[in-house]
Amino acid sequence: MSGLIIFAVVCWIFYITYKLPPESLESVLGGIGSFLISEKFCFFPLISVLVASVIANIVQAKVYRSHIQDLTEHRKYLVHGITTGELKPLVDHKSSGFDIKSNSVTGRQGEENVDR
Repeated sequence: MSGLIIFAVVCWIFYITYKLPPESLESVLGGIGSFLISEKFCFFPLISVLVASVIANIVQAKVYRSHIQDLTEHRKYLVHGITTGELKPLVDHKSSGFDIKSNSVTGRQGEENVDR
């Protein structure tokens, strides 16, 4: 992106120097050179990067929000059955090696990980 911007600026300067008469060429090139050296030149890249960053953050927040909403809807359907009206409790959830019903640690955790 920065290479494209630099190329556009160089092409613009060449176009200006080609179209101007030779008597005014020195003052115009001097003005362009003093602008490139001045502190004002730094504001254009900084402002453009800031605007691009803000736009990217807004788009990213919208995408994340939609993904989170989609995941919550899928979780509600798969775990609880809220959308279908069939509330189902989890039967035997032993993925962590802890049996919820008997409040004991099972030895099957290592065996389950081997099968995966």
